[in-house]
Amino acid sequence: MIALAQQPPPPGRVRVFGDTNSRRDRKKTPIPPAQQKNESPNKLNLNRPQGVNGVTPTKNTPATNQWKLERVELKDESEFFGVIIAESKTELEFAEIVRPKGRPMYVVIRPIPISEIADIDLLSATHHKELLGRVQRFKNRLRIEAGKMDDVPLSQIQQGNRVVFQFNGPWFQLTSSTDEVATRRCVVRIEQIFRAYRHVIRPRIEPTKPLHIVLYGSMDEYQGYLQRNLIAIKSPAFYSAAKNTILAGSDINRFTERVRQSQVHNKKIEAQYDQKNREFKMGLAKLFERMRANGIPDREIEKERVLRQASWTREYEAKMQEIKTADRRNSAKFNEVTRDMFTRIFHEAFHAYLNNFIIEDADRKVPRWLNEGLAQVFEGGQLDDGMLRIDAPNRSKLNSVKKLFDNKTAFPIADLLRAPNEEFLVTHIDSSSQQHYVQSWALTYYLIFNKNLLGDKLHRVAQRNSQDPFESFQALVNQPLIEVEADYREYLQALK
Repeated sequence: MIALAQQPPPPGRVRVFGDTNSRRDRKKTPIPPAQQKNESPNKLNLNRPQGVNGVTPTKNTPATNQWKLERVELKDESEFFGVIIAESKTELEFAEIVRPKGRPMYVVIRPIPISEIADIDLLSATHHKELLGRVQRFKNRLRIEAGKMDDVPLSQIQQGNRVVFQFNGPWFQLTSSTDEVATRRCVVRIEQIFRAYRHVIRPRIEPTKPLHIVLYGSMDEYQGYLQRNLIAIKSPAFYSAAKNTILAGSDINRFTERVRQSQVHNKKIEAQYDQKNREFKMGLAKLFERMRANGIPDREIEKERVLRQASWTREYEAKMQEIKTADRRNSAKFNEVTRDMFTRIFHEAFHAYLNNFIIEDADRKVPRWLNEGLAQVFEGGQLDDGMLRIDAPNRSKLNSVKKLFDNKTAFPIADLLRAPNEEFLVTHIDSSSQQHYVQSWALTYYLIFNKNLLGDKLHRVAQRNSQDPFESFQALVNQPLIEVEADYREYLQALK
């Protein structure tokens, strides 16, 4: 919980409550109208050169082990080199290939609005397919860039006696009783994790009906829904497979009201300093006129001008930097307020992703240990300067597993595979249940980031109720279990 100031700060001091990351975001953004069904596509003409060696000439394409790369240039003249993954009516999904000097190569998944693109250089179809294959080998070292809040299309709908925001995207629909800025920020965060799902485990099917996410702006609203529907859970989010709906709650509304107050206050400070800046320039000009009239040499006047200008510039820039710093801290506060909710949404949304985009046969299911293990890997996604990463191990879980290994109390993999479903229920308070849960994370993390398994092979692990889970695991790893067990423990013990 965040300690909120009870008294307004003195004039000239910047408040640190907030939900924005730039001065532009503090302005009220008009909500775009809902897209019409007959809206014409705004797609680019991505006609690729023909032939094995065909490639559109690129400008200063960097060498990445002699890889041929595609290039996207934006209207602001920034450039990205990598490969186009997908195209929709409004954006390109671009995998930027980054190779820092002396560090491992990684891939940044960037959603690029088509309206911002100035030029594109394409590879031939053959080279494009080859590059996509290479990028797939780095899918576990992804950085998922956030989309832009202003590009999120929202509409408003009447729901009972209140107006709520609604988002309709390609992967999910969202209804929110939070304010506009918070809703946009939530959509961007959830889209980030869906991009991670799709790149680590590529979709195989399209859902029969859209996944719906409902965000409640207060925990009272959320708890009220649970009580009315006789749902006894303490989690800030849950997934109903029967309704294909995720419901989540957080006290965002209370936080954003403090944000609004601090934004108003900080905006007044900006206006005051802008006025002071104008007055300073006018006062300086009049001062110099009087100095000249009194016969003071131009050299002395120039000295005085430089000193006064430097002093004022330091004060003005310090205040503007203070406001920018507050904006960054406000953004971090938003992450703090919503951390538990997003952790649970990321977890529950993965279960929904499996049901909607991966498992096509209703009679087959991903084993519970793997389902929960994958959900835990994704729920631990970390924001690194706005980029979402899922490759960093969860420190708490890793330490717990190492302790089990050290104490020689860890379950063998075979026991984990055959454990009944109830052993993985998070509401089960038995220590055995918690151990099954954390070891399911450990084994899944090992399979993804050390063995580079799962991904496109995940559907092979899906089994019928009568099938022995040990058989599907053996088919996945294609290695004697005793060897897998030893390698799995050695890998996790070595993780830092």
